[in-house]
Amino acid sequence: MRKKLLTFLCAIAASIGPIFANGTKIGDLNYVLDDEEQTAFVTWQELYYLDDYNWDNYSGLTDVVIPSTIEYNNKSYTVVGIGGAAFATSKIKSVIIPNTVTIIENGAFYDCYALTSVTIGNSVTSIGDEAFNGCSSLTSVTIGNSVTSIGNSAFYACSRLTSVTIGNSVTSIGDYAFADCSSLTSVTIPNSVTSIGNNAFRGVNNIIYSGTATGSPWGAKCVNGYVDGYLVYSDDTKTTLLGCSAAATGEIVIPNSVTSIGYEAFYACSRLTSVTIGNSVTSIG
Repeated sequence: MRKKLLTFLCAIAASIGPIFANGTKIGDLNYVLDDEEQTAFVTWQELYYLDDYNWDNYSGLTDVVIPSTIEYNNKSYTVVGIGGAAFATSKIKSVIIPNTVTIIENGAFYDCYALTSVTIGNSVTSIGDEAFNGCSSLTSVTIGNSVTSIGNSAFYACSRLTSVTIGNSVTSIGDYAFADCSSLTSVTIPNSVTSIGNNAFRGVNNIIYSGTATGSPWGAKCVNGYVDGYLVYSDDTKTTLLGCSAAATGEIVIPNSVTSIGYEAFYACSRLTSVTIGNSVTSIG
């Protein structure tokens, strides 16, 4: 994990550059200031080396309220973004992001394992790759209607996450976005979503989605289609069963509307105890 963290932070530094740099401290937070636009990004405090790849960032800060504006040298700046790795590895417990913020950069809250509460402002349009990766204490997330994209591994391994609300403007969800969120039992994906990354919801028990995205968001052989509980059909007529979520447990009853079951439909469904096949099935792949 420590080696992975170092590699991740170096990659963020290389790709984001000035956003990742140490900024100007105003109040409890550091900012990168743009004098021409009079805007500000929250940046990291100091990811200084402790020992054996341990890092410190915003030491002692627990509850964060990001202001919508800040004052510096008699100038007013609007806070418009959370920079790459801004709070990475910190021990913060809660954060409130104001409505002025439009972007949460890659790794902004990476491995904030103590973070339990996040309020995302109504103007955020994108949540970057690995933005909340490893936030293992986070229990619920509401992604507002302004957000259009959720990055790769954005909420990967948020193991205590039990509730996710995805706004109606989201069009893309990246690879592994909510993978291995082992406490997440149900997600409703709005039909505005047209792109779902591979294994985006791997391990989630119940996906409700009837849109037209392509990919393999449930892992194994489950592909996109009309989703009802653990089962994925080619469309809402439920005549062709494409696959079953690998997270399925207990008993599955295939409805009588199904006439064909696809290739490897129940691949890796190791926790099933019973499958009842309806009387209309004429073909099993």
